[in-house]
Amino acid sequence: MIMVLVFLSSCGQEDRQIENLAAFAKLYGYVKYFHPSDEAHTMNWDKFAMYGAGRVSSCKTDEELLVALQEIFKPIAPTIQIYGTWDEPKKFDQSVLVPIQGKEDYNLTYWQHTGLGFGMATNGRVYKSVRVNRADKVDVSDGVGNLIRSVKGGDYQNKRLKYSAKVKLSAESEGTGHLWIREDKTDGGMGFFQNMMDRPILPREDWEQYEIIGEAGPMTDRIFFGFFLKGKGEMWVDDVKLSYDKNGEWIDVPIDNLDFEGTVSEKGIYKWGSRGKGYEFGIDENEHVQGKQSLKIAYVGEFERTSGEKLFNHNRNIGMVYTDELTSNIFCQIPLTLYANEEGTYPVSDGGELKALRESVSEMELFPGNLEFRLGNIVNVFNVFQHFYPYFDVVGTNWNDDLEAALKRSYQDSTLQDHLVTLQKFTAKLKDGHVRVSAPNNQKYSPPISWEWIGDKLVVTEVYAIVPLKVGDVITHINGLSSKTYFDEVESRISAGTKGW
Repeated sequence: MIMVLVFLSSCGQEDRQIENLAAFAKLYGYVKYFHPSDEAHTMNWDKFAMYGAGRVSSCKTDEELLVALQEIFKPIAPTIQIYGTWDEPKKFDQSVLVPIQGKEDYNLTYWQHTGLGFGMATNGRVYKSVRVNRADKVDVSDGVGNLIRSVKGGDYQNKRLKYSAKVKLSAESEGTGHLWIREDKTDGGMGFFQNMMDRPILPREDWEQYEIIGEAGPMTDRIFFGFFLKGKGEMWVDDVKLSYDKNGEWIDVPIDNLDFEGTVSEKGIYKWGSRGKGYEFGIDENEHVQGKQSLKIAYVGEFERTSGEKLFNHNRNIGMVYTDELTSNIFCQIPLTLYANEEGTYPVSDGGELKALRESVSEMELFPGNLEFRLGNIVNVFNVFQHFYPYFDVVGTNWNDDLEAALKRSYQDSTLQDHLVTLQKFTAKLKDGHVRVSAPNNQKYSPPISWEWIGDKLVVTEVYAIVPLKVGDVITHINGLSSKTYFDEVESRISAGTKGW
């Protein structure tokens, strides 16, 4: 009897959490993509999703949820109204949108989207998002700052290679650090390659040693190597070494300026090539583990200003307000058009509340082991498709139900791989072959065979190495599961428009 009561209590708690998160997810998308305030536009939306998900998931009643939503969104959208059915029915007070004086000095601003450009990795180059009459800064950085060297590889054919360096990534960084090494072959192909995407260097206070070990082949022509900062942050590198194995002993390859004690000129860092729009490469005398200086890569950003010109001919008036039901008892009213002048959008939010919110949001850690990270990621993915995917009437899925299922799975996940599977199953419902879900350590491997379904049997059709299999063998089980069960699970993670795809 006690076990039954505990089980029922647990289910009730989970239902409450999912309802809270679904309400937050709806409001998140409305404000992010359609409410044109400056405060909302400059928010770190990835971390905001995590912060908001964490705040609302602990609410036990609609009254608590209402207060949480108001506290979360008011600092970035001071004119939105969120209210419960237990209050008097509300008619939106449009006077809060109108400047007290000097209205003639203001223009109307609102969002226009052709596809989705805001917040996307394409930086609006393919699809565009514009706040009309607001000249915004758009980050057009490459997203990766990379330093490059190479050596002739003929002397290292059929040898084990070790590439190592000491690296430090600032604790405030939002990105990751990586060593990389690549073998180019005499036939123009690529041999051994590794870039630490499976084990990226994370922000921390101290220097750490990192290394990559690989096997050069018989056709090695040149060895390329380097390191890169992916995303925003600061990264220091020192004591770089490229070594080869000789009878069990690592022998360093003699290469100039692997310790960055060389000079920097207008051409860049001595002997090193650099790439990465929006990144600075230089020598730092304050940070080093040997010698007197180290190499520093820093994200500084490269920005273009948008004109705020319309993407298409459509006008909006002040007072255009979107109303929606967040839960059966909580509603929202969101202005889609605001007044704005050179100083910003009107009205301005409470400065103290906005500062406190930004500080709380900035403390969120982008780590898959955190429940807030997984929930925030689901909220983000939901809204990209909720507002910009044009085929829901074709695929026939209930996206709101899919959201709830993904949120529930997120509570059971604990690793990046778990989270990856949840995102794959979530987006597979869209049945769109353009969808890809990947992660830094999402390594894939293939057995040295080909197989295909013939009737209801999985048959080996090619064998490429010495393995205990031959052409014509029937695969009955994979990892302890029947072949059909195994591939049913695999297919449940693939977003595809057709069976063949």
